[in-house]
Order: sequence, then structure tokens, then C-alpha cells
Amino acid sequence: GVEAAGCGVQQGLVPLCEVAEASREARVAVVAALVCCGACVVGGLFVRSFHSEWGGIFGGLRVTSGTPTGDVYSMLKLLVQAVPGPIETSWLEKVAMGFSLVILCAVIVVVPLLYAGALAVLWFMPLTPRAQSKGFMGCQVLGAWAVLDVTLVAIAASALGGSAFGVEALVARMIHTGEVAGLSNLVTNVLHTDLVTFDIFLDPGLLLLVAAAVGLDVLGVYMNRGVKRALAVHR
Repeated sequence: GVEAAGCGVQQGLVPLCEVAEASREARVAVVAALVCCGACVVGGLFVRSFHSEWGGIFGGLRVTSGTPTGDVYSMLKLLVQAVPGPIETSWLEKVAMGFSLVILCAVIVVVPLLYAGALAVLWFMPLTPRAQSKGFMGCQVLGAWAVLDVTLVAIAASALGGSAFGVEALVARMIHTGEVAGLSNLVTNVLHTDLVTFDIFLDPGLLLLVAAAVGLDVLGVYMNRGVKRALAVHR
């Protein structure tokens, strides 16, 4: 009886990758992919990912005055610049914006890494079936809140949308319908040019984050299937 109980404990502590009968090559590939995805996320925060460009008469004046017509951004720089300045908002608005920024950073950067790490623990660490089941539910929650891929799609849409639905279209709408609409429309009708334009262009550095997002999604699908299959075996 004691021997049987011991065997039961040992069986309950078998890693899910073994229960799912994942090959050694597959396990090595998963570890390598997790490391690469983590490195791409961290590296992608610091490399140049996109740049902005001012155009129209405003852009021409910046060229004449020797002022740069645009700026370059990494994902980290974009998030840091979203922090409210010292005088532009009230303290309540600063708190709200700061809280929103923390949440944004978490779901874009932190949660995807936690999701990958949690899947790895669930996949490789010997746990009891109950702990594996609870861990799997926790991974599902993390996966639902990991929005790195959604963020990249939104950035790509804003940059590639152009005059149809991108940032360029949004700025043009604000200029031609806002407080300077009269001046802007006059310049457009008389000089056949825009008073000001603004656009965003993607840079190759963004591919690091794209690779991380795609890799984490693929790993999530693969490991989730293995976990479900392994939990079914335990049941």
C-alpha cells in the first residue's frame, strides 16, 4: 500500500511535457523560443521602432529654421513621453494618466513575459494535477491580458493607414475642423498645400517586437494544447 501510494505521488509530480509525450527536441525548441521571445521583448523596448515627420508649411518652416522635422521613437520612449508633464494637467488627471500608463506598460510588456514564464513553469516543473489545473487557469487569465500583439497591430494600422484611417488622417481632420480650420482651409484652397501634416513611419527595429509577439502566440497555442492533453490524461 505504501509503495502504491509512493508511485501515485511520483506519477502526480510528472511534468506535463512528459505526460504530453513532447520529444526532447520539442522541449529544447520551447526553451530556446522562450529565451528568444524574452530577449526580443526587452531589446524591442530600446531600439528605434518608428519615427514621425511633420510636413506642409509647418514642416517647411521647421526646415528653414534648422529644426528637425520629426523625431525617432522606441517603444520605451513612447511610453515615457506619455507621462504627464508638471504643468499640463491637474494632479487628479496626472494620477489617472499615471495609473493608465502603468496598466498599459503591464499589459504590453510585463504580462506577456509573465505568461510565457508561467507556461514554462507549468510545462516543465513537476506539479500535482490540482496545481497544474490551477496553473493552467492562471495562464489563461495572463494570456487574455497580454496585448503586445494587439498593440503592434494598432501601431501598424496608425502608421500604414495614411490618409485613409491612420494618424495622418486623424491630424488632418483635427486641423481642418478645429480652431485653425479657417486658416488651414484658406491655405489649402489658395496655395494648394497643407498648413501642417503629421505622419508616422515604421522602422525595422519594430520587427523585434513583432517576432516576440508572434513567437509568444505560437508558443502559447502549442503549450496550451499540450497542457490540455496532459490534464486530460490526469483526469
